[in-house]
Amino acid sequence: MDGKVNDLHRQLYDELPVGVILVSHDEEERILYHNKAMLEELQCASDEDFHRCTSDCFAGLYHDEGSASVQDLVYSSAHLNNDQVFCSFVTRTALGHLRRLECVTRKGDEVGRDCWLIVIVNASDRNEQLGLSQKITKVQSADIFFTKALEIAKEDKAKGEFGVHVPIYFNLTNFKRYNELFGYEKGNRLLDEIAYIIIEELPEAYVTHMAADNFLALAKKDDLTARLEQVCHRVNNFIHENDITLKVGIRYFHKDASLNELKASFDDAGIACATIKHEPRQMWAVYNEEMKKQALLRRYVITHFEEALRNHQIDVYYQPVMRTLSHKVCSLEALARWQDDTYGLIMPDDFVPILEDVHLIDRLDRYIVKAVIEDLQKQMKEGPIVPVSINFSHYDFDILDMVHLLDEYASQYHIPRDYLRVEISEKGLGKDNRQTRETIEQLRAKSYHVSIDNFGKGFASLELLKRYKFDEIKLDMEFMSCFDEETKNILSSLVSLAKKMKIHIVAEGVETQPQHDFLVNIGCEKIQGYYYCEPLRFDDLKAYGQAHHLEYETALDAQIYDQAGLISMTEMATAIYYSDGQKAYLLAMNDYYRAALDVAQWDQLKDPHYVIDYQHFLPGHGFSEFIREAGLSSEMMDLTFLKNNVFYLLQVKRIAGPLDHQIFMTHLYGIEDRGDVFSAHHEMMNYMMSKSLRLFVGVFFLDYKRNRFVTVRSHFHQDIKIEESNASIDDTLERIAAQYVYKDDRRRFLRFMQKEHIIRETKASATEEVIMYFRLCASDGSYKWYGMVFSYSMMQVMTRRMCMWFSIPGAVRSALRKWNSIIMKHTILKSSMIMKISN
Repeated sequence: MDGKVNDLHRQLYDELPVGVILVSHDEEERILYHNKAMLEELQCASDEDFHRCTSDCFAGLYHDEGSASVQDLVYSSAHLNNDQVFCSFVTRTALGHLRRLECVTRKGDEVGRDCWLIVIVNASDRNEQLGLSQKITKVQSADIFFTKALEIAKEDKAKGEFGVHVPIYFNLTNFKRYNELFGYEKGNRLLDEIAYIIIEELPEAYVTHMAADNFLALAKKDDLTARLEQVCHRVNNFIHENDITLKVGIRYFHKDASLNELKASFDDAGIACATIKHEPRQMWAVYNEEMKKQALLRRYVITHFEEALRNHQIDVYYQPVMRTLSHKVCSLEALARWQDDTYGLIMPDDFVPILEDVHLIDRLDRYIVKAVIEDLQKQMKEGPIVPVSINFSHYDFDILDMVHLLDEYASQYHIPRDYLRVEISEKGLGKDNRQTRETIEQLRAKSYHVSIDNFGKGFASLELLKRYKFDEIKLDMEFMSCFDEETKNILSSLVSLAKKMKIHIVAEGVETQPQHDFLVNIGCEKIQGYYYCEPLRFDDLKAYGQAHHLEYETALDAQIYDQAGLISMTEMATAIYYSDGQKAYLLAMNDYYRAALDVAQWDQLKDPHYVIDYQHFLPGHGFSEFIREAGLSSEMMDLTFLKNNVFYLLQVKRIAGPLDHQIFMTHLYGIEDRGDVFSAHHEMMNYMMSKSLRLFVGVFFLDYKRNRFVTVRSHFHQDIKIEESNASIDDTLERIAAQYVYKDDRRRFLRFMQKEHIIRETKASATEEVIMYFRLCASDGSYKWYGMVFSYSMMQVMTRRMCMWFSIPGAVRSALRKWNSIIMKHTILKSSMIMKISN
């Protein structure tokens, strides 16, 4: 084969009755030599057959779960001594049969270079001498089993009953792990138990033990799946390990099938069995032709993957992620596409699971990382860039150092770390793995954002949010495939949960306008899918963006919108606005806010294109000054106004950004809808009331019916902070007295604040006012005098409540008396009061 194997070695190896191969000790692991016995093991008639069967690489010889690398096999297998390692794997012969091989491997230099010397035997031959057939008489050797199976098939065919007996393939997943946990002796006992259970549940069946973790059976198809489920239940209960389970493949025949189909039928059953290896709740699978196509594709992927990397047949495509608030591209997701001469376009769902099974996925992920960073560096020279998410397999946590890999490339290509994001599929995070958790923590500590992909697809999605810390959740696209009311309720709950946990959220697979509009309304922060753009190559995406006017966020955009995206839109009347310092532009509002605008008959504010000009909005209420004050504060600011005979409370809070580039959150409430007829002077009253409101730095309703102390307006400029709580009125007043009132004034304050005292004093007053002064604590520790003024006349619209007002200007009381007297002439007084405090 290679020409470097000397004649002495060639003569020696060709005389051996067992297979021998030499494999290069490098990443490609090429087969440098094979002896004659190896041709027999693979049922090859010539060296050309061997080449077609294996592509002259170890990965082409390997047809098993787990790693297709000699290096990984050596490190994960049993060491016989310091130099030799025992391992086993499944191969597919030139005739298409699956065969379990056992081998002893050691390092050597027989070809003048480092290589692996691998001595191989057929596990079935060894089992005839050492297997279960010595212990369990009904478990037959492979030769006897297949001979008997052919005889039965001929008899059934003669009777016109071909297909009455069904080929069955049993596989014990992760048997190697069972041996590691409990030892080889208990592993042998487990195989005995499996054989006994199969024989008891399928008493008419013929059974053979093909290899360490595989059994074959030929059984009648009567009630077959129920009996096989019983076998699985009994075996799995005996093992009692969630990740070590028995799986079954079934190969049914059509009545007109030929005897030739029997030859590969057990291999077909094995193919069916392999399809459910990672399905925790599925015990058996029935073979179909599509499975065979997938098996052929699997073999093709394994044997041609390295060639695809060398020839750059694997391309990186990018799909934009759109932010619903900014309507701009906020990031991209990198997706692998395999352009193959034989199969055409091979999608990730078809080749990534195969690479994961054979532990070659790290080679793909390294390749993608390098390609993405090269594209980012190229784009940085041409204009602004946005972060790119790269999908990593959960196997990467064990195979490679992700933190070092990203650091190395980011440093080499001068890419800021926060432009590289890591996506990890939910599927691989089921177990609480300390190494995985530590790696995620290290990535986040170094400013690499970490997302959990396909969220909501697994059985323990919410548990993962407790176990691991993520920056972002990407909802599985399956939510979009069945977009019914139940799905909508689930999505609303997930979006609300994410915002409460301060985790960003993306909906994937969005394709239609109704899906888009619903997600926007519930406050879903980001959307990805064909609704905006399909995945494209980097240069094609740039052209598409120019043609469809896709804008990309700046770094400042990302900073402020990231904070705004965490605002909950599912629990109260909420809208989000962008402000340039002079005007406000609607970004989003929910149905509650829209309903409040309907009640207020404020239709223009529902128009997404309506621009709020601060100079002309709510005339007479000093809105420009109010919004500027809100823009300088981190507190929620309140503005009360009358519209259509209803008092409203507008709450505004700055979320992020400088004065000329800010995001505001707003809430809108109707304080009380009167329902009775107002006089012709209500506009004048509204003007006076609004002016009065702006004279006070604090407005608090004492709702005695519900025993609640409610904050309406609180602008004490940090001197005094009285926040709404669930405490009763008396408890709240006690707390105010203890925290803010000077100790010598506290008893007088509490006596003055008694409801009966206030009612008696205000009724006795000629002006229906009662005034009292107290010393309240300022932020610097000093005490200032504040006056409290209770008045009936200002409370004509707040029935069954008292209201406490705090005011700063000392000259305001005379003006208030004049306004109150005017209001009293035009209103029917209610049994309510207002308390004003001025210094």
